Amino acid sequence: MATVAVQFRYLTGLKRPIFRNARLTGSWDATGRFSPVWSEAPMAPGTAEDGCPCFTATVLLDEAELGTRFRWGVRLDGPGGANLWGIPTEVNDMRSAERFREFELTVAPESRQQDFYFTYARRLGARKFFSDGAAPGLRFSVWAPNALGVEVVFGTPANGYIADDGDGIDPARPIPALTKGTDGIWQSAVLPDFAAFEGVPYMYRIKNAPGETVFRTDIFSRNQIGRGSIDPEGQHFKGTPATLDGSKSCSLVQSVDTVARDFGDPSGPRITDAEFWAHEFTPGMTVPSRVEDLIVYELHVNALGGGRPGPGTLKDAMDFLPYLLDLGVNAVELLPMAEFSGAFGWGYGDSHHFTIESSAHGPCSRCRRSEASYTLTSRRLPSRSCYRERATVRTASRSDWRAGC
Repeated sequence: MATVAVQFRYLTGLKRPIFRNARLTGSWDATGRFSPVWSEAPMAPGTAEDGCPCFTATVLLDEAELGTRFRWGVRLDGPGGANLWGIPTEVNDMRSAERFREFELTVAPESRQQDFYFTYARRLGARKFFSDGAAPGLRFSVWAPNALGVEVVFGTPANGYIADDGDGIDPARPIPALTKGTDGIWQSAVLPDFAAFEGVPYMYRIKNAPGETVFRTDIFSRNQIGRGSIDPEGQHFKGTPATLDGSKSCSLVQSVDTVARDFGDPSGPRITDAEFWAHEFTPGMTVPSRVEDLIVYELHVNALGGGRPGPGTLKDAMDFLPYLLDLGVNAVELLPMAEFSGAFGWGYGDSHHFTIESSAHGPCSRCRRSEASYTLTSRRLPSRSCYRERATVRTASRSDWRAGC
């Protein structure tokens, strides 16, 4: 019997190994023929190219089943218990709430590699790529199903903006072209040495569906270079990132595994995530473990900073902690902190949900603010960071990917 080997991968996208005992289940039997009674097989644990845990299994399907549509999913043990269904994404049908993966077995190589990403947080954007124990490289990925072409262009740190005619592109840097996959995601080849690109500003140069060339920021970036409120509106910009609106500025290549060592120098030396959290807990101090034990304060950082001009920052939030302690608060929920247009706002706009508003001093400041909250009292927060409310997406300008992209 001729067979077709199909590899299935369950990619967690999470550094911590919170899942175990993964089992692949699908609509085939032990002979590789389609079956309405799903079979189950163990998956081997491993590490994916994003440096995070993954699980892999290979199934030999009967070649006679070419053209058949198979369904599959994964069961695993995790923080919520044993034998959990590992596919949280509903099928693309408004009349159904079922959650499974589906593919048609064909002669095309794409059908023989079936991947499920538990989260896209380490798949899209400028991300580390690990391979064969070497130092991580850099790969860009972006979802642009309607685009005709996508490239990455690098800017200059002194300026941080790329105009509609390309002014601001760093001529000393390469211009990687991205290749479109069947799922609408464009990916670059892996650039060697991620560390050599860390802190470098970039944008995507896109040929959209109408054939126009447009520049877009990366809505999956972990940091934006702009720290002000100026929107150049596609014109030449001769200012500095200090005055440039973060949501209109270049995105920055930034590791998600390191944190600025010094609070006042976000562009300075960096330390590992493990080093940063090494003293997260103090022996003998208790941490609330039940929701009913929490006294939660909802905090809009931008509303702080009273008595001086400008919006509140995470430094203001740190200074505010002793007052909250006196109130008896033992948990803080940070209301939306994603990058938004301008310097004043409630954080409910725009689309950079993976970076912290630049006028609040950016993502590393959020880590320091969380760290500071642990040092004040034995009534600490119950997790590594403050709670963070999510905002509704309302895109604008350079972060608007809807127009033909």
